[in-house]
Parts: sequence; structure tokens; C-alpha cells
Amino acid sequence: MVTLELAIGILSAAIVVFFCCAALALLILQDQLEVVAAQSARHAARGDLEQLDDAKSKAPRGARVEVSKVGGWATSTVTAQRSWGRLGPFTVTATAAAPLEPGE
Repeated sequence: MVTLELAIGILSAAIVVFFCCAALALLILQDQLEVVAAQSARHAARGDLEQLDDAKSKAPRGARVEVSKVGGWATSTVTAQRSWGRLGPFTVTATAAAPLEPGE
């Protein structure tokens, strides 16, 4: 009987570890998206297109970067989807805004 209980306990622990790793991966992805969104908004506000393209290239694989200038603000939204087999897809989004520099 102890063997069955041990097997169920190990399986349960493995499932918990898997979900913790998946949640950690999503948190890391969120942080990466926030960094790219902030850099993209800042460079768009400055009108620095070369640095804006560089910031966009740092986005994680498969991420979509959208930059707009409306009402004196440059806004950047970065979106990515991740899935683990039948679990997901999860959509992670980060948005940042920066005031336009004078002359932009």
C-alpha cells in the first residue's frame, strides 16, 4: 500500500512542479514584453526609428509589436502567445506609453 501512496505523491509533486515552471515561464515572458514595450514607446516618442527597429527586434519569437502616436503620446503594445501541448494558448500583453518629445 505504501508503494501506491508514494507513486501518487510523486506524480502529484511532478504535476505541481510542471505548473510552477509554466507559471514562471509566463512571468519571464511578461517581463520581456514589458521591457520591449517600454523601449519601443520611448524610442517612438523620440522619433528615433533606428533604435525603434532595434527595440522591436528584441521582442521574443512570435511576439507582435504595435506602436502608435496619438494625442501627444507614443504607445507601444507587445503581445505574444504561448502554449504547452493542450494547455493554452495563453496570451500575454504589455503596454507602455511615453510623452512625445518636442518636435515629434
